[in-house]
Amino acid sequence: MADIEDGFDIRNASTARKLDEIQIKIRSKRDAADIGQMDSFVPGVTPVWVKTWGCSHNASDSEYMAGILAKASPPIIYLFNAGYPIVKKSSDAKIWILNSCTVKTPSETQASNLLEEGQKQGKLVVMAGCVSQ
Repeated sequence: MADIEDGFDIRNASTARKLDEIQIKIRSKRDAADIGQMDSFVPGVTPVWVKTWGCSHNASDSEYMAGILAKASPPIIYLFNAGYPIVKKSSDAKIWILNSCTVKTPSETQASNLLEEGQKQGKLVVMAGCVSQ
């Protein structure tokens, strides 16, 4: 069986672009206004708050998630052994992880209320546990 490179000859291809060909793309004013309007979220440095309701399995899962996040760091700050800071107060965090269950109705209600509150405050909210299913 032949190699894929043997299936065509790029030197004779009429559709091949010349390397010295220059193309100019003119941006519209609307496109120019969008430059630099990205989210300021930086992975690995944003404070995280974890709230848990329910069984011991949920508590274990929350500890596991918090541990992974605390150890995680993007390559650029890996040398500093940094991770996501886990904070004790919800007001100090930009990311909320709400880990709840559906077995107990009060837990589900509290999680739903906190979800709405976090969204109103502009937090990044992650619903975890069986309530998210």
